[in-house]
Amino acid sequence: MNPRYRRLLIPGLLVLLLVVVVVASFVQDAQASAPADEPQRVSVVDDPRISESSGLAVSRHHPDLAYTVNDSGHDAEVFAVRVSTGEVVGVTRLRAETTDVEAMALDDDGRLWVADTGDNRGARDEVALHVLDEPGEGDHRVRPTTYRVDYGDRSPDVEAIVVRDGTVSLLEKALAGGSRFELAVGDLDADSSNQAREVAADVPGLVTDATAVPESDRVVLRTYVSLVVLDADWRPVTSLRAPVTRQGETVAAEPSGRSVLVGSEGTSQPLWRVALPASDAEGTADVVAAPGSEPVSETASAYPVETRDVVVAAAVAAGVLVVVALLVVGLRRRRA
Repeated sequence: MNPRYRRLLIPGLLVLLLVVVVVASFVQDAQASAPADEPQRVSVVDDPRISESSGLAVSRHHPDLAYTVNDSGHDAEVFAVRVSTGEVVGVTRLRAETTDVEAMALDDDGRLWVADTGDNRGARDEVALHVLDEPGEGDHRVRPTTYRVDYGDRSPDVEAIVVRDGTVSLLEKALAGGSRFELAVGDLDADSSNQAREVAADVPGLVTDATAVPESDRVVLRTYVSLVVLDADWRPVTSLRAPVTRQGETVAAEPSGRSVLVGSEGTSQPLWRVALPASDAEGTADVVAAPGSEPVSETASAYPVETRDVVVAAAVAAGVLVVVALLVVGLRRRRA
């Protein structure tokens, strides 16, 4: 082996190994040291038909019932899941074509919104929102009302949807933070494309899901490692540690408004219950009420950065540096 190659390769691999060890220690610490009252493992969804859960919604009309959907590459099916046991108690097959379903939401009128809005490659001219009455238990075949959506000259990858107060909010998933788009429910037209309006670039990095909290004006955003609680004006109130999961893609508020359920892609994945901070009558969170939460000061960054976020970013950066070093050495060897 070329000595110059060895001088770069060995230190780079040692740095990468060190970072991996640190990441593993953080994950183990998060699993071992979490207080008993947060988060709570509720059940395991072990039905093999659910392998890439990418959306979650908890029923407000049917006790102990939630809905989930698979990611791209699966049939257009909504699974009804018993929250306390993880058992699938119904499947609703949608008479609609889907490309990349990424999120779900229930509105105040009991309608289920299925967001076929994923666009990892930024190549879709239009996405779609499929709307149906909440199906409940049992097997059904339903033709939803489908609203085609475009973003003008944008093609964002949207993996989170919030429906409240007559507005559909679509949240872009992007590494360095994304945009929030809105549609007025009353203006949606099933016969033509509906252009979503970009209202703000206030979405934190890598948001994989979101949920409106009942009995309040709050919204909870999900990233791979954190839950960010927002107020009615989409301003951050607090950041909560999310349970360590295989690939955290889902969050759904429970009817009480005091907790959310979070899940993950993969087969036989658990549902976790995470307590939310208490809120007063005006909807302002009392951030000291929830163990493991971090209040946001006026001088702090808009979205608190979790230590694990920094460590994971460091691991990625170290890996990139090693790859770059190898490429540079390879080019030099070719020129020599």
